[in-house]
Amino acid sequence: MLAIFSHDAFFQKYGGISRCVVELVRHISIAGHACGVYAGLYGNLYLRELATETSGSTVTIDGKWSNSAPGRIASAFRNELGFARRVRAAGSPVVHRTYYPVIDLLPSSVPVVVTLHDMYWEAQGLSHSLRFRMHSWLKRRALRRADRIVCISRFTLDELARIWPELVDKCAVVYHGVRPLAATPDDVPEVSDQFIFVGDRAGRKNFGMALAGLATSGLVGNSLVCVGGGPFTTAETTMIDELGLTSRVVQQDADDAALTSLYRTAVAMVYPSTYEGFGMPLLEAMLNGCPVIAARASCLPEIAGDAALYADPDDAAEWGERMRESTQTGLRGALAERGRERAASSQFSWDAIAAQYVEIYRDCRAVGGEAA
Repeated sequence: MLAIFSHDAFFQKYGGISRCVVELVRHISIAGHACGVYAGLYGNLYLRELATETSGSTVTIDGKWSNSAPGRIASAFRNELGFARRVRAAGSPVVHRTYYPVIDLLPSSVPVVVTLHDMYWEAQGLSHSLRFRMHSWLKRRALRRADRIVCISRFTLDELARIWPELVDKCAVVYHGVRPLAATPDDVPEVSDQFIFVGDRAGRKNFGMALAGLATSGLVGNSLVCVGGGPFTTAETTMIDELGLTSRVVQQDADDAALTSLYRTAVAMVYPSTYEGFGMPLLEAMLNGCPVIAARASCLPEIAGDAALYADPDDAAEWGERMRESTQTGLRGALAERGRERAASSQFSWDAIAAQYVEIYRDCRAVGGEAA
């Protein structure tokens, strides 16, 4: 067996990390490599879906799905011992930790790969928070233990080099891939008057800048649809009212099919986040021909390249200007075309990314003295 993926990320029902892990496992299997997932008692719906596809494949999934699976800490105590036993029974293949483990019972001889998603909390210096201290301690312990660290962007690697430089020598950069969220029809949909904002709105997501941009854009017939992230907070509602946007900003939940439809019909997606390790919604939007307006910050220019418009994350006037520009038919069409081409390129192909991980696993095994 080439690699075994740990249970650590599968306590969540949904989540970007677990979704990417499942895609990686799926494409390693498609390439014909034997791998396993030890999930124990888990609640993740992406893994549950993969489990229904594995008949006759090269993936072995050990675990039981439960709608009431335990949280992260309880899951670690319940699943880690069984995971360590499974690894030993498999002849100690490479282990890919799917997240920073709360408990680590693996023998030190087992080669381990860890994916580093971002250095946000460390970069912000949030050491006053007990939650931060625990999260950062678990992260650093996992990275020190790892034989290889995979950073999901060059920006993330640079941040690691700045904050924990002693870990850089065992790093590689491998992007995430992107795939369609749902099947899309062949017809070209009519563009709506809506901008969209996707996901969480708190803190670094800089939601207020999306609102300020719309308010200063001079556009009067356009609205902003906020997908996911829960109902507006009292503070958000107050901000919307004070900017005169009460009737023009709405929140709604959307499954993958509905989100795909919104991407395909929106004027543009606004993504003013001040700090990301990768920024998956950029690629999801571009894959569906949705122009992107992103913050000129962190990894976002690295991921979106020349296929997006950019604005200073602190400049409302520039956001308004970019939103106004994106309504121009010619520019919107050019951005949609460039976005589709970039999202469909090999650097964001799960097949190519799986091949890069396979080489990392093989290198880990070779360095550890095992046959590749």
